[in-house]
Amino acid sequence: MSYPHIDILDWNTIQPLVDHLLAAELTAANANAWLQEWSDLTAAIHEAAGQIYRAVSENTADAEACLLYTSPSPRDRTRSRMPSSA
Repeated sequence: MSYPHIDILDWNTIQPLVDHLLAAELTAANANAWLQEWSDLTAAIHEAAGQIYRAVSENTADAEACLLYTSPSPRDRTRSRMPSSA
């Protein structure tokens, strides 16, 4: 399955996909398909994170890309995810 509309900085683009998986009834017959869907979603999220990291590491002068990578986590809006020495 492809996830073209994922914005890892916007939970609203991910939550419906996660909710769909969590609401599914798991059976022996559909377990492999469910696991594949979960794996595909996880891969898409990791790929998007990798693209942000690549944008930051290839051009450290790109302020917009740096903000994407170093902005606070939605779980903790008080701190940057980058170490203070960066």
